[in-house]
Amino acid sequence: MSTESIQPIQCAAALGAIALGYYLVPYFHDPYDYRRRFSGPWLAGLSGWWMSYTVLKGNMNEDIRKLHEKYGTFVRIGPNHISISDPHAMEAVYAHGSGFLKSDFYKAPNGQASNTFLELDKAKHL
Repeated sequence: MSTESIQPIQCAAALGAIALGYYLVPYFHDPYDYRRRFSGPWLAGLSGWWMSYTVLKGNMNEDIRKLHEKYGTFVRIGPNHISISDPHAMEAVYAHGSGFLKSDFYKAPNGQASNTFLELDKAKHL
């Protein structure tokens, strides 16, 4: 039995497959995810790399403006980010009583008492 050392190309291929699976599995896991309905760069739907790249280039605003020209009012610019170019649409999404819930970003950290700002349940705001 001969023992061969693992070649660097094999390591790179394995790491690439793991990274690809890391981003593709969550993307296809929930086919009813509402964010998949919004068009945008394909990489933006999988990871934050697209947005990071445009920020590093220094022309994120211009790139997003071009995406709105190409795709319309709503553009997916990240796995959890939708850019909105119409002020009336922004009002419908962000206004009080719009029906949209806050993300888990606003969830109170463990041990911290909840308050109006950190409350995710709309019924408790009333």
